[in-house]
Amino acid sequence: MRSLKKTYGCLGLFAGQRGNIALLFALSISALLLVLSFSVNTGYMFSEKNRRQNAVDAAALAGAVRLCSADAAASARDVFLQNLLPGDPLLSDFSETDLEVVVGFYDVFDAHGDFDVYKDFIEKDRMPLDEYENAVMVRLLSKTKPVVPGFITTGDAGEETTVAASSVAYLKRYSMVSLADDLDSLIWAPGFENGDVQANGNIIYPTESTPTLVNAGMTASGTIQQCKGGYYYGFNTPDWDKIIGAGAVGKEGVDKIEEIVPCDNGYVDTLKATADVVYEPAQAGTDKVFFGYCDGTAYMSGSGMDPINLSNCYLFDICEEPEERITYFFDASSDANANVILTTGVYSTSACPGVVHFPRGNRVSNVTFIANCRILLYNPSNVGITMFAGSTGDQQVIVISSDDIILHHSRSSAVYPRGISFRCGGDFYFKGQGGYYPGSPPDALLRIVADGRLHSDNNVLGTYDFMFGPPCPPTIAKLGRLETVSVP
Repeated sequence: MRSLKKTYGCLGLFAGQRGNIALLFALSISALLLVLSFSVNTGYMFSEKNRRQNAVDAAALAGAVRLCSADAAASARDVFLQNLLPGDPLLSDFSETDLEVVVGFYDVFDAHGDFDVYKDFIEKDRMPLDEYENAVMVRLLSKTKPVVPGFITTGDAGEETTVAASSVAYLKRYSMVSLADDLDSLIWAPGFENGDVQANGNIIYPTESTPTLVNAGMTASGTIQQCKGGYYYGFNTPDWDKIIGAGAVGKEGVDKIEEIVPCDNGYVDTLKATADVVYEPAQAGTDKVFFGYCDGTAYMSGSGMDPINLSNCYLFDICEEPEERITYFFDASSDANANVILTTGVYSTSACPGVVHFPRGNRVSNVTFIANCRILLYNPSNVGITMFAGSTGDQQVIVISSDDIILHHSRSSAVYPRGISFRCGGDFYFKGQGGYYPGSPPDALLRIVADGRLHSDNNVLGTYDFMFGPPCPPTIAKLGRLETVSVP
């Protein structure tokens, strides 16, 4: 009897163990499900966060690129929605208030210390007086539901949680650039301010005096050299015996600039869709803007400058100051030898028989002119007025050509760059023949990016100042860091 009790006692012990095992198994399954649910929801939230972050990044970049040509905020919103997946619940529940788009200034070089909300970004209305808008910030606050209900919920929404994403993109500023490899750029000015002179080839400064650099530098992938004995003549075959190094001016042997898209016909043709008005050669003389055609010659030459013989010229007078930016496009596809002259009048009655034009004014701002041929800015002396090309802020003038651009400053009348950005697929020439204001010559407010060389054959203006408006063109957008200022 005693042994039987022992036997049943063992069986009772085993039965208790089986109950404990079942309980432990149930608890383990519950913990496993909890961990699994948490992992699934957390992974899903990270996926949603990344998806929305990608859309916000794309929106900020698109807005920054459009700072120079369109409504940046509207472009950012459009691109954000385009980057959401079809059927995304955010599309049906999206409200304009969920997405904040702010145009402002991004302090790339930390020149102003930390701002009050974000360290490096501040909205347009509160940015420093000596700066211009160069960035777009995008912030998104949206609700989403977890995959497994009951986990990672916040607030009164119960089954919803807030997903936030933010981004800032800015335009990189290029001031005066030659992208041509192994070529000499001849650059002459008494000084440079608020930007760098850069060349993928060599830079030659054609006078023995060293230029004044204020918040500026001079860099070349090749060499930087300086003429020792006065003017520098013979651009293609330099007299190296008269040239000494000028390493103190800047840095030599730097990396080449390779991120800028070439300004060829293919690139320029993509800009045609952005134009408000498109002209073709057959329309010459049809309105006051495209006022004529000349088959005679306009001859350009200068010290150390390749002679430029311009014939087959189409004449445009873009002197106007519209409230909204207007973009003109001249499509020269039907005339392979076409040249455009942006001017205030007829440069020669013998070269342009029958062409009569009264100037529309002598100031131009808030205008973009694009052509897939060579462009010359030339104000003829017989017109008797000075042409002021450009303005500050978002009223700057933008001139883009897939070929050369020539800026001509004559002795008896002039084209003064007062806030103008140039982008060309060929060479950029600044041809001068003197002709100052009474007293000191004015500063030249301009930016130049050329796929070819830069050539300034005469010091006809004052310091080149590169800071006068948003950094356009080229519009190279980069993502910045949006970091909030910590509150003590």
